[in-house]
Amino acid sequence: MFYKLWKMFELDKIAIDLLLYQQSLIVSNIVNVNTKNYQAKDINFKKAFIEAVRQRQKNIEKTDFLIDYSKIKLIQRKIIFTKKNAAVSKDINNLDLEKLAFLKNSILYQKCLASIKQKEKIFLDIIGL
Repeated sequence: MFYKLWKMFELDKIAIDLLLYQQSLIVSNIVNVNTKNYQAKDINFKKAFIEAVRQRQKNIEKTDFLIDYSKIKLIQRKIIFTKKNAAVSKDINNLDLEKLAFLKNSILYQKCLASIKQKEKIFLDIIGL
């Protein structure tokens, strides 16, 4: 029973780890926004999550599993939209876009934590604690 419970929370752990990794990339992008020739980095979260789950399945018996981030492909962040007639920097570093990415990532992180807490509460209610 506890093994199934552990597996249920394992996907949440992977999501949390990837969100933290993505957050560190975003922070790096923000810190380097004025660095000449710096290429903003990001991950495709869906692909990274699938890769991390595959890694986990290969090492299912390890309880101290850590994601191998070297196997997660980094992508260069691209400008999605600009205002008409706006001056666009040649080096694609845009502080406003990075701030939005940071905010989005933070909200997803909080939603994931809330989901984990809800699952934990349901489980504790079921077993009577």
